[in-house]
Amino acid sequence: MELEPDTIVVTGLGMVSPIGYDVVTSCASARAGIMRPTTLDYYSIFDAEEALLDKAVGQPIRDFSDGFVGLGRLVRLGSTAINDLFSYMGCEQHSLSQGCGLFLNLSSGYYLDRLEILEREQDGRLILDEDSPDYEPFESQLRQYQYGTSLIPRLCRQCDLKIDNDYQRVYFEDHVGVITAIRDATLLLKSGKLDRCIIGGIDSYVEHEMLEALASLKLLKTLDNPAGIIPGEAAAFFMLERYDIAKHLNANIEAYLDSPSIVDEQIHRFSEVPSSGQGLSKAICQTYEQVLKKEKSVGTILFNLNGDPRKSFEWGNAVTNVSLSYPITEANYWYPAESFSETGAATAAVSLCFGVRSFVRRQFQKDLLLAMSNDNGKKGAVFLARYQ
Repeated sequence: MELEPDTIVVTGLGMVSPIGYDVVTSCASARAGIMRPTTLDYYSIFDAEEALLDKAVGQPIRDFSDGFVGLGRLVRLGSTAINDLFSYMGCEQHSLSQGCGLFLNLSSGYYLDRLEILEREQDGRLILDEDSPDYEPFESQLRQYQYGTSLIPRLCRQCDLKIDNDYQRVYFEDHVGVITAIRDATLLLKSGKLDRCIIGGIDSYVEHEMLEALASLKLLKTLDNPAGIIPGEAAAFFMLERYDIAKHLNANIEAYLDSPSIVDEQIHRFSEVPSSGQGLSKAICQTYEQVLKKEKSVGTILFNLNGDPRKSFEWGNAVTNVSLSYPITEANYWYPAESFSETGAATAAVSLCFGVRSFVRRQFQKDLLLAMSNDNGKKGAVFLARYQ
């Protein structure tokens, strides 16, 4: 199959998840419908109606991430997934470091910020503008500074990577950040500034601080709140290259990407009125429009439903809105949380890896559209197509 020389292709995958320590096992387990939920003994919620402590349920990566917290946990997850990427490609890290970028997506800390806002309001503390001399930064801002400056260098040391500082980027954009990274990498790859780019996401919803935020915001799935989020954790990465370069180097091309779109919506998860799906619809329609111009079709749509009723409401409205112009109702749907639980900033990369592996295993016979929705209002979509 011949593509345009500057088409962006996927030549490698890597992952670690609650249902597999590598991308092949993780995706095979997801195709088989395997889940590994367990009680999180270190976090309990008081059930007032039953007058008992209810242990939270989640999907940590058992016997792997135990004992690691914060930055150390992200390094543990991320380095394992990156090493799996190079193992999947069958090459050494140093052989591809030259002309390579590393774009990493992490949590924005949105839920932690929402909880901190509630706590400040209860304590009577004002939420001041950043220019105010009495401004008190949010915990997520401090974390973003720490992670933004130290995480990629630590991953590079752990994985024996030598990435130019100009092409190390960290995004704090939750589910949509990987699509933003794809858009940015596409411009650099097509212009020839990069030969290849590693893109991925790392996140953990099973740490105590995140569980506390989810429970306090009534988002965590419990006996008292059955329509809620089951927390998980994962890291997933993929390699992007230009088609002509990948072909010249005889790389293993398994899929190609096209038409990433990003839309910002003013309505967020805690707005008085829930999102009617307008922003998500616009993102999907922008991608669909470009896909149909190239006479491509979408057989399956991957979206980050996670058990939250507001997310379901948004998705239902988006499907209805898009169906007025494009054949979205003819597609099949797959939701990563059904297998991996909520994996936050890693979700889009996990979904892309699953999509590519499903092409390889012939589960998906038609092309895919990956759609993501952040609770802070950012929406995104990208087209993923089979190569052979």
